[in-house]
Amino acid sequence: IIRALEWIYRNREQYRIAAVNLSLGSGSYRGRCDFSPLGRIFLLLRQAGVVAVASSGNSSFENSMGSPACLSDVVSVGATTYADTVAPFSNSSAYLDFLAPGTSQPPFGRQSGILSSVPGNLFERVNGTSMAAPHVAGAFAALKSAVPKTTVDEMIEAVRQSGQPVQDSRNGLTRPRIRVDAAIETLRLMVSLRPVEPK
Repeated sequence: IIRALEWIYRNREQYRIAAVNLSLGSGSYRGRCDFSPLGRIFLLLRQAGVVAVASSGNSSFENSMGSPACLSDVVSVGATTYADTVAPFSNSSAYLDFLAPGTSQPPFGRQSGILSSVPGNLFERVNGTSMAAPHVAGAFAALKSAVPKTTVDEMIEAVRQSGQPVQDSRNGLTRPRIRVDAAIETLRLMVSLRPVEPK
């Protein structure tokens, strides 16, 4: 994992990388886990303007997440349902950043789950926070494309301000479910209101 993240760091400018998704995780951490050996590369990516996104995990924890979602320089993501409620399997914590679609029960009797690519040039419907995290990584890529002169902190704040509040009935925590169109508009406004620096 560290080698893959180092490759992204080295090639971030050549490929104009805005975000990296990690639909993986392990363990149960109530607080931050910045002692992890992954911490250094995530810090370097953030300083370089690349947003690292990770899934919170699917163990139904109400007050802890897996690693690397628990690291300070990683954006952690839990899963919502088609009805815009927190998915019962989604890990939650006071440190959880965002929510995004991770499971669905579509109308008209269609098969549930997020349509996702799988090995072999195929697609399947899958449930999990590993489906939610790519939504958020993609959102950051869209924000960077729409407003290239932005920063990681500005993008995170725009997504936070523009998200749809969703309360987790298990622990009472409310987190924003991403709304990409609203986040882009919020980000554009934020950047336009920056103080003008004298030359």
